[in-house]
Amino acid sequence: MELKLTQEELSVWNCGEPLEKQSLVSAESVVPDTLPDVGRIVWTQGGLLLKGKELRPEGVSVSGEVWASVLYLTEGLDALESLRLTKPFRVDFENARPDAEATPTLRWRLDRVEARALNPRKLQASFVVSAQLRCYEKSSLPKNTALPDEREGLYLLRRQQEVMAVTGVWEKQFSLREQLPVPAGRPCPDKVLGEELHFEELQAERLGTRTVIKGSVKLSLWGLDDRGLPQRQYYSLPFSQLLDTGETEWSEYSLHIEPSSAYLSWVESAAGERSLDAEIHAVAQLCVYDRVTTVTAADAYSTRMPCQAQGEERRFLRRLEQEIVRLRADTTLPMPDDAGELLAVQRFWEPLEVNRESIGQSLTLDLLYRKKDGGMACARRSLRLEQDAVQDGVGLQETRETLLDLRPEEDRLHLRCESEASFLREERQSVFCVTGLALDEDQAWGSETWPELFLVRRREGEGLWDLAKAYRSSVEAIAARNPEDAELLLVPRE
Repeated sequence: MELKLTQEELSVWNCGEPLEKQSLVSAESVVPDTLPDVGRIVWTQGGLLLKGKELRPEGVSVSGEVWASVLYLTEGLDALESLRLTKPFRVDFENARPDAEATPTLRWRLDRVEARALNPRKLQASFVVSAQLRCYEKSSLPKNTALPDEREGLYLLRRQQEVMAVTGVWEKQFSLREQLPVPAGRPCPDKVLGEELHFEELQAERLGTRTVIKGSVKLSLWGLDDRGLPQRQYYSLPFSQLLDTGETEWSEYSLHIEPSSAYLSWVESAAGERSLDAEIHAVAQLCVYDRVTTVTAADAYSTRMPCQAQGEERRFLRRLEQEIVRLRADTTLPMPDDAGELLAVQRFWEPLEVNRESIGQSLTLDLLYRKKDGGMACARRSLRLEQDAVQDGVGLQETRETLLDLRPEEDRLHLRCESEASFLREERQSVFCVTGLALDEDQAWGSETWPELFLVRRREGEGLWDLAKAYRSSVEAIAARNPEDAELLLVPRE
């Protein structure tokens, strides 16, 4: 006889191991006729934009765009010019096989961008992009498991466990449009060459059946001023967006935002006041967690007949804790011997390196300066930030780098900087859940062939359930006949 257990299910989301892939992208551009020949490349800044994600039968495809703004000294090394290159690209995750209702989430970064002159009229930019994909799929965990009705002599071993499970995943595309005034008394880039976008101070708050996500966009804009010298301008733009999250319960969350495009231009009012017209598009990814209690049937037996437990393996992702690591430096670096006036500094953070012993990250500074004899030149300085490693079993979520202070002091360059890394500890668990029983009524045991009482010495690690199952008794009957710490037990037949 087949007996199906009744199960009340909890709706959760699950995902397999994150998939990681590194892509190499190359772009070339001819120098327009309106620009002079390339003499020497001073520096290159790049960016990464998310354009779309597609679930396909063979996996998940992610489309994006990389761009590079190249600043170079003209052939006579007496003036600065710039050129911007863009290149669409695609990353295919063939190992991902999500169902049609899955939500793929992406975190990626531009590890490296470099440019070189193929000849005085042609530039090439090379990009290294690292991407991490997670595919969340709808799943369930047993909230309660029970027999369909009361049956004499049939027992279930039910286990209760509290876990922090993923209870919801959402994604929303949104846009911001704002005109930002130029700060008074500060030099302004006349020609926009590139930008850095960082979504910071992110928060999520439930409002009934909706969730408001808010934070600020840190915008760093750089370009050439009316004298042809590099300048950088900083803006902060607060934002908020609503997500329809329904009745989903959650106590913790992970919020990540990827920019998808940015349109920046200078505009002037009728009164002659200048401002930055900024239009930014992005994709918000919200993943929420809550503590849920699962009750599963781990085993079953009958005191009347042979009983075979039937079930399935349930796997789920359990969130444990988040850890924040900060790397800091406060130091000075030497200026070049022939340096006169420091014109501009460009920074490049290398990817965070994590191993068993330490966490480290390198910062590179490209210096553009006017030499003591009046000509222009550039030089490079590097700095290493390092500290002891975090605990085992944590995965890097994202990093945020900040240059707190940078100023020349005679023949030295004073520098204060910080890198913040977010690590998430997760655990993948597997639980066997009994879903049904196969009872052999034709082989029912007769009571006359089995003693009514046994004297049993408990072995190390043996529980009352094991004894009850082996001697056709019950946990309650054994506990009623014996002291709690007894080694010799009286085990009555049910």
